[in-house]
Amino acid sequence: MDRKLIVLASLCIVFIISTASSIIYYSSILGDKNRQISSLQEEIAPLNAQVDSLNTTIQQQNKEIAQKNEALDSLNSKIIELNNQIANLTSQISSLNSQINSLNRQAAAQSKLVIDSITVTDERSSTPYSLHIACRVNNTGTGIAYNALIHTTATSADGMVIDDYHPFGEITGGGSLLLDFKINYTGSPIRGWTVSPMWTSQPPTISIGTFP
Repeated sequence: MDRKLIVLASLCIVFIISTASSIIYYSSILGDKNRQISSLQEEIAPLNAQVDSLNTTIQQQNKEIAQKNEALDSLNSKIIELNNQIANLTSQISSLNSQINSLNRQAAAQSKLVIDSITVTDERSSTPYSLHIACRVNNTGTGIAYNALIHTTATSADGMVIDDYHPFGEITGGGSLLLDFKINYTGSPIRGWTVSPMWTSQPPTISIGTFP
């Protein structure tokens, strides 16, 4: 009986020692794990700080991107507005160019009388006195010059002594005509004179009527 108790006691002691050893072993392992966890947490802390810093940077950059996008939208709106203005101005320029071309065509089709090779002589050898005019009249336009005439004025010491209109019909575009005519006057010798052509670019209006 005593031997059994001794064996049982020995087994209990062995169990207790084994259990204590296990506890000490696992406590040591748990301590190592806790130290590893603490070390990893110490490493994680600066990484979390870096993550927070990066998130802050990302938020600032997103804000800047949003502001730049707003500015870009504003610039795009201005560009669209300016393009519309350019289109309107281009349309106006095209319309004005069409008007200019039309006016140029009309001007090219107009008549234009120019006097050259003119000789003016104050003839006082006999009475009545006369102002002798010889010249060439050229139509440098393309249209017909209707109702053409030469308007002549002359002055002397007595004032205006000649104010005359000398008609010669019409001249076709590109044509020319030699004129030689005299205008009688009285008074002092001529001091100054003017000779200028006059005409219309449209044919004369003719009025016709009958009597009963």
